[in-house]
Amino acid sequence: MVPSKITILSDTREKYPLLFPVHIRISGSTGAVKVVRVEVEQSVMPIGDYAIKGKEHLCTVERKGSARELAGNFLSMDRRRALNAFKRLKAHCEHPFVLLDISASDIMEDVSGFCGEGVVASVLLLELRQLGIPFFGFGPCKGNGIRRHLGAFVAHLLVEYSYE
Repeated sequence: MVPSKITILSDTREKYPLLFPVHIRISGSTGAVKVVRVEVEQSVMPIGDYAIKGKEHLCTVERKGSARELAGNFLSMDRRRALNAFKRLKAHCEHPFVLLDISASDIMEDVSGFCGEGVVASVLLLELRQLGIPFFGFGPCKGNGIRRHLGAFVAHLLVEYSYE
């Protein structure tokens, strides 16, 4: 059962953290709509970037904000560390998600200057498929209004996967 108030943990290392609404409206299996108050707590999260406090083991969202970040994660000496972080996310969370806050054109670009168009997307999709981590993309979400809508979507996702 979903409580009347949730606290969303937001990793302090996020450069452009999502903006969350003060409340969200959720629909239960009976069709009744419930208003849930949303509070946000900044925290150094050991895995992921967003989760409901006390429910991190059920659903956590890892946000990736640029194709350059992904290229650095998967096409550099940082690859082992990045893959280990994704493996920890999968191992410690029942429903992990990766949020691509990137445009489709950006993720297809050759941001590294040497790997070729589409390679970053290909490597990302391969690694996430092998790890069994689903992803969703909305991006880029730079303005406050769109970041608030994306925050509301993530709040709904976290609630749906954290409560029965």
